[in-house]
Amino acid sequence: MRVMSSPLDAVLGRLDQARRILLVMHASPDGDSAGSALALGLALRRQGRVVDWASWDAVPDRLSFLPSAAEVISWDEARGRAYDCVVAVDCGGPTRLAAPDDFWDANRPLINIDHHRANPGFGTINWVDADASSTGEMIVRLFRRAGWPVDAPQALCLWTAMSTDTLSFRQVNTTLDTLEAAHWLVREAGLNLAEANRLVWDTRTLGEIRFLGWALTQ
Repeated sequence: MRVMSSPLDAVLGRLDQARRILLVMHASPDGDSAGSALALGLALRRQGRVVDWASWDAVPDRLSFLPSAAEVISWDEARGRAYDCVVAVDCGGPTRLAAPDDFWDANRPLINIDHHRANPGFGTINWVDADASSTGEMIVRLFRRAGWPVDAPQALCLWTAMSTDTLSFRQVNTTLDTLEAAHWLVREAGLNLAEANRLVWDTRTLGEIRFLGWALTQ
């Protein structure tokens, strides 16, 4: 039996009890929300859990390289399925989920994992750390507290989460904890940094390239 000594331990305790889990990204998922949710879901699947990911919008094309990004389902698909637990990932408030009204009526256990200071604590269990650079950094901490191994696909998701929310570790929110979390991903998973950074920062969709060309001519 896990001793509930912190919000993180409470999250792990609830996840231990759940067999069917829905992980929810915020509307218009960014690198942190998508990367954090995908990494957590892949780890739970490896433990034999049934995991779905849902979002109001699909993961954008620029993040389509993320493992299992194509598996994210809509709210309409998720609302007809039974879950033991729902995890909101990187959602600063309940409206960011853009969930249908009957989602709230179902009264399922809701875990809220987020790093935004204004998060009102809308979950059954709330793990909110405004000092973290990103939700991805928090998920790395969760992996380490739980003793879960991290593989290359999960590491790519978490690197994307942290890198995008810190603008490649250049923002003031980058701390020693952030850099140590990144180091752990490289050390434990053998993450190829050159390839990861190419995917995150050097890959653009045709639409983005056309927009850039238009902007440069104005």
